[in-house]
Amino acid sequence: MPLIRLDKWREKYFIGNERPSMPDLQRNCKNGTLPAQKICKRWYILVSSENDLTPIQNRSITGNPAADALVNRVLAAGVQ
Repeated sequence: MPLIRLDKWREKYFIGNERPSMPDLQRNCKNGTLPAQKICKRWYILVSSENDLTPIQNRSITGNPAADALVNRVLAAGVQ
């Protein structure tokens, strides 16, 4: 599943004046609302494919629902 830089995703996924602000998107990444990873001070959105820019909401990493919930909380907390 590809990652796309937050600013590029914002340009492609939202149209014109309907785009949310970057601080709002970054806040959503930080609190886990958007499936994102922070790499070298930049946020990247996890998308289905390069042609489908819909963010992936339910990531199953281990196959165990309890473990997946824990992993998602840890990833959402991020590293500062």
